[in-house]
Amino acid sequence: MRSVIAHYHTYKNSGTSFDTILSDNYGNSHLSFDGPFPFMTIGQRELQKVIHNHPHHVAFSSHQIRLPAPADAQVRVIPAAFIRHPYLRIKSVYEFAQKHSNGNAADEWAANYDLNGWLHKHRENRRMVNINNSQVEIYGGRYEGPAHMIASGNAELGFYATGDVVQAKRNLAATPLLARTEHFDADVSQFPGILAQYDIPFNFSSGVASNVTDSNHNLPIDERIKGVTELLDLSNQRWLAAANAHDIELYEFAGELINFREKNPRLALL
Repeated sequence: MRSVIAHYHTYKNSGTSFDTILSDNYGNSHLSFDGPFPFMTIGQRELQKVIHNHPHHVAFSSHQIRLPAPADAQVRVIPAAFIRHPYLRIKSVYEFAQKHSNGNAADEWAANYDLNGWLHKHRENRRMVNINNSQVEIYGGRYEGPAHMIASGNAELGFYATGDVVQAKRNLAATPLLARTEHFDADVSQFPGILAQYDIPFNFSSGVASNVTDSNHNLPIDERIKGVTELLDLSNQRWLAAANAHDIELYEFAGELINFREKNPRLALL
């Protein structure tokens, strides 16, 4: 059976760095693609069509494909996904928006406010994109369907929607190529052994980093997380914790899963 890699490229989760590695490994046999509109999602059937229309490609990357990976009688699709601590991801989203404005409101706020003020503007305008359990929503999709959204929050901190963290955990548990942005080199160094079981060669050398915007990326992780909270007032600290509780839960689950797989490498396989 033909085996291919499907990289679920998630914004600000080291996806550009991993795409660089895929291109270095497979050259023109690595295809990056997205639909014509940024709000689109690409379902499992559409991804299957792309894969079948490129019979000699080894790797596929897209911001718009969603887990779970497609089930196919002819092709084994091996998903690759990266997860990041939500506080560090949100700060990176903010710093990227400061430097690369697309003309939307969130980018304008980033240009005119510090991180604390930027979050307040989001809360005032109920704009929750990328700041409210966004990884649970991205990774919590159902087959040929979006993530099931659940109302959450309270009167004091505000109401918001969150995806299905249980479904997100299921999807990541079925993702052999799972890594954390904060442990990029250590986690991706496990990929060659995993992919060898599918007869896919994969070379990796540490030190690859592309599109890095986190100004404190060389500090220990705990210090970086503390550094984010210290930039916020008490209201934003409380809101950020409540609004990203499921993302933190998913991040911790992914870390436990990756550590378990390192000790039991054959269990990383589909």
